[in-house]
Amino acid sequence: SQEEEASGGKLNAMSKLTSLTVDQVLEMSSDLSQLQSECDNIQKAFLMNDIRVAVQTFKVLEEERICTEGSAVSSNAVPRPSIPGT
Repeated sequence: SQEEEASGGKLNAMSKLTSLTVDQVLEMSSDLSQLQSECDNIQKAFLMNDIRVAVQTFKVLEEERICTEGSAVSSNAVPRPSIPGT
C-alpha cells in the first residue's frame, strides 16, 4: 500500500485498518457507500454497527499481536500475566 511505502514498511495494512473510522471506511469503499445510500435508517444503523465491529476486530487482533510479540508464548497459547509462584 502507499502508506506502507511512505513509512518504509513500518506501517502495515493491519496497523492502517486499526486506525480507520466508519466515515473513512465508507469513503474508501464505493460498494459500502452505495449500500449505505440505498438503506433506510434502521439498515444504516446496522451497517454502521457492522463496520464498527469489523474495525474493532482489527484493533483487537493488532493489540494481541503486540502483546505476544517477542514473548515465549506460542501462537496457540493464551497470553497469561507473569505471576511469581505459579
